[in-house]
Amino acid sequence: MSTQAVGTQAVGTQAVGKDPWHYPRGELAAHILQALTLVDLIAIFAPRRKGKTWFVLRDLSPASIQRHYLPVYASLWQTPDKPHLAVIDALTRARVLLAKRRLPWSDYLTKLSSVSVNVAGLGGASVARSREVEVTADELGAMAARLAELVAEAGKRQRRVLLLIDEAQHLATSAVFDSTTKALTTAIEGLRATRAGTLKAVFTGSSRTDLTALLEHQNAAFYHSFDRQELPDLDSGYTDFVAEQLQRLGQLRVSREALWQTFDELHRSPYFMQALIRELMLKRETTLDGARNRVLQDLRDSPETAGRWAALKPLEKAIFRRVEAGVSLYSHEVMNTLAEATGRDAVTTGQVQNAMRQLTKKGYIGATRRRGEYRIEDPELKTWLDRQDAARE
Repeated sequence: MSTQAVGTQAVGTQAVGKDPWHYPRGELAAHILQALTLVDLIAIFAPRRKGKTWFVLRDLSPASIQRHYLPVYASLWQTPDKPHLAVIDALTRARVLLAKRRLPWSDYLTKLSSVSVNVAGLGGASVARSREVEVTADELGAMAARLAELVAEAGKRQRRVLLLIDEAQHLATSAVFDSTTKALTTAIEGLRATRAGTLKAVFTGSSRTDLTALLEHQNAAFYHSFDRQELPDLDSGYTDFVAEQLQRLGQLRVSREALWQTFDELHRSPYFMQALIRELMLKRETTLDGARNRVLQDLRDSPETAGRWAALKPLEKAIFRRVEAGVSLYSHEVMNTLAEATGRDAVTTGQVQNAMRQLTKKGYIGATRRRGEYRIEDPELKTWLDRQDAARE
């Protein structure tokens, strides 16, 4: 299983709804589709609010249609208690499309995008589940049957199915979902064996730890089945595009270099860049610095982010700060520092490991491929802390 970064240069692709602020990532979409000529299953990781959902919906899906695929999009956060229902709903919508004499691709792509609206507001935040319900055998059977039926129907139209599962790592967050994961694995592998080349799948995830648990652990249902890639950050081509659109649509002149520096400060998150664009286009702010400060102020005042930080235990907060600083966690000196920061007489290695497991489970930090090394997986929380620190100085 390989992990690699994929190309970032943009070329023209069809954009859903002709959104003037959509930055097409055609080369990246072409890269993924080319990779799917060599492998059947690809997993793409990107941190929160890095634009992976819009890439899948607005670049990969339209490009896949041109390559004779039928894209089927399901976000598992759409029905977090019973994620299999999101898959069944997506398969049903695709089946309805195929029943039409003419394939209304523009309408279909718009509907795919509308599915994400219900969960896009979460921005990658932890999904609250009201209750976890055991899935029935009939429901799992229906999911597998509809996938097989769709592959067969698409074949009659000389198309292959491209199954796009967004937030796939959600399946690894509870043992309740094990039966769903196994059923999906069995259905996919069965079709790969009996109808080779007719089904491809792209899973995306915003938690490196949970995605790894789903795909790489030896007892995982999809163990070593997926080629793993990381969604690259948008480069300066994106901020140049935004600067051009600000001038063309809003008669606003901004420095490309300053816009890039602001984007970099916002952890290269297109989500926050869209917030910056709104500030400028709605004329709430007339300068880039003013819009930047307002976005950062809104982030600093975010009750959702503040609540997530407040919910952490003192030791978890102290460890997050150490990971943020890139400092070792297991030296004698650090143990004393952690004890002092949390008001304890002493902190044990076991306590530190347990706190790190909790932070990892919540998607705040994640292990790198180097033993004992961790990194921040929630740049929004880091930015929020930076703004809190700056306000106190």
